[in-house]
Amino acid sequence: MSESTRAHDICAGPQSWMVGALPVSADAPVPMHPTTESHRNTADRIIEALTAR
Repeated sequence: MSESTRAHDICAGPQSWMVGALPVSADAPVPMHPTTESHRNTADRIIEALTAR
């Protein structure tokens, strides 16, 4: 997962897939939680792993 999340950590500014201590987006209104994009990326990696042959 680290490759797919590179440049999207909590310090990535507008590219971050994490919400900081002060939520600034309706996409992720809870502090210190992943955004929709982060959840989507995780789901995509799980699907890839389950369907890999």
